[in-house]
Amino acid sequence: MKNGLEDYYVIRGNKKMRFGYTTGSCAAAACKGAAEILLGGVMQKAVTLMTPKGILLTLELKDIRIEGNQVTCAIQKDAGDDPDTTNGILVYATVQKTKEPGIILDGGVGVGRVTKAGLSQKIGEAAINPVPKAMILREATEIAEKYDYEGGLKITISVPEGVEIAKKTFNPRLGIVGGISILGTSGIVEPMSEAALVQSINVEMKQHFSQGEEYLLVLKVQTEDQDLVRFYSILTYLGTNHVQDCVDFAQRFHEMTLTGDSDGVLNYLEQDGSMDGKNLGYINIHSRSGPVTWGDMQVEQIGDPSLRFTELESDITALTMEYQVTNTETSEQYQVREAYRLRYTSTRIYLLAYERWTDKILEPGRQLVEDGKLSFGIQSSEPVYMKNTEENVVGFVEQGQLWSYDYGQNRLSLVYGFTDGQDGRADWKEHDFRLLKVDDTGSMDFLLYGYMNRGRYEGRSGVMFCHYDALMNTVEELFFVPSDQSYAAMKEDIGDLAVQNGNGKAWLCWQGNLLQINLDDHSVTILARNVNASDLQVSDSGLLTAWNDEDSGDICLLNTSTGVVSRIEAGDGEVLKTLGFMEEDLIYGAGYSSDIYTDQAGRSTV
Repeated sequence: MKNGLEDYYVIRGNKKMRFGYTTGSCAAAACKGAAEILLGGVMQKAVTLMTPKGILLTLELKDIRIEGNQVTCAIQKDAGDDPDTTNGILVYATVQKTKEPGIILDGGVGVGRVTKAGLSQKIGEAAINPVPKAMILREATEIAEKYDYEGGLKITISVPEGVEIAKKTFNPRLGIVGGISILGTSGIVEPMSEAALVQSINVEMKQHFSQGEEYLLVLKVQTEDQDLVRFYSILTYLGTNHVQDCVDFAQRFHEMTLTGDSDGVLNYLEQDGSMDGKNLGYINIHSRSGPVTWGDMQVEQIGDPSLRFTELESDITALTMEYQVTNTETSEQYQVREAYRLRYTSTRIYLLAYERWTDKILEPGRQLVEDGKLSFGIQSSEPVYMKNTEENVVGFVEQGQLWSYDYGQNRLSLVYGFTDGQDGRADWKEHDFRLLKVDDTGSMDFLLYGYMNRGRYEGRSGVMFCHYDALMNTVEELFFVPSDQSYAAMKEDIGDLAVQNGNGKAWLCWQGNLLQINLDDHSVTILARNVNASDLQVSDSGLLTAWNDEDSGDICLLNTSTGVVSRIEAGDGEVLKTLGFMEEDLIYGAGYSSDIYTDQAGRSTV
């Protein structure tokens, strides 16, 4: 008998391998045959079954038993050329009439029982997966309707060989005892399917997650220069969560802000007087409803928001939305980021925190001077900037990009940035700039640090020293120092340690080396090695930088105005340690080297 799979096969290793059908298809077909004989009263030799994959099967009924008000049939499993431990077994379905209306489905001999959480079935239920369960119930329902049967049915799926076969499957590891699982999402077995293997692994991982176990996810990426880069993440099971409910809430609140529904947002705000201003650049949950709904400005969203989750717990969800809006009256466009922190309960969702940052999108060539002043429009924070000595050119950082503005020409120019149309890589702003010099021509020296979104060092983190030639409108990369630090750690270090003077020199402490950068010829000199960043101190003005010389016990002192390094020498048997600055006065301590204690972690204490 042809089963409908004669023309279905795959090529594996130059070998033609035929398709088969799942235990779920066997159970559904056996149920259909038994119900047809029981309710129709006509003996059947075979049944047809439409699988979820859209393939129509014709399967022979075996071992038909008619016993009073119940009928039992079996279908023999055919796994095709897949090395399936269940190949050739008989899957039985017993259909019994009941007085109570409705259909009851359960497992019998050889069908496993669930004993641990984390699976599709509840503890104590038969291991019949959702898709096979739906197939079985569908066939039983259709047959009952076909013969106008109004009573109830009890369906029992059994696999006599299932007890022994289950010992060779994942079931014992998943907490499924007493037999095999009735499986199949498509109803069809594809030989040597990687997807089936992945699905099996996913099921096992989910079951382990539900028991509180953690997994380490390792993503390996082969770069163009053959370096193997590894990314690590810890996976844990959240249990019952309501992420979609929280996303829907955030979307509704977001839409209320855009449509000007002040009454709607007012229900969730916590106005306390701390945010009474009308600044649209930054608002939070304590703001008035007017600014939250954009005040008098008519805005329209451009495209769909980009959604990222920052925290997921059983009842807490934190997420951000990034999108753009346009002022329908002026056509000005703005980059907007919203942050939500939500708590789910059975009765309602609470808005625990809400923030919104809005920045006008700058366009090269636009004029920024209004009434003799430089105006950036709506911004969430004041831009970090540096002027040249003539004060006719200013460099500034805004929205993860470095810009230059020429007052004389009243012209805005983009110096450096990762933004490129709608490329999603530009949305990951784990980088920043540190301006070192702006000369009279408008040329700049600057540091780019953090995660590199694209370009030569895409996917890496580090510090890049660059020179911008304003006359040629080109950016030259002078050197790149890789780092395994996070962006937050780099930002903290760069903020304190990148200093410059008016004599064409800049200093940077990076990965234990104090670097001197000559801004005229772009050369780099290592002033000191093995500098402990925790011991390095910088005065508030940036004039003085001090660090410990671990070899001698002395303190080294750099005057960034002159570039001269001096020493505070330790006495015999002494060691000095920097503690900090009070304005330009260095505070340090002295102790005896014999009193230095080093713990098991390598930390030294005097």
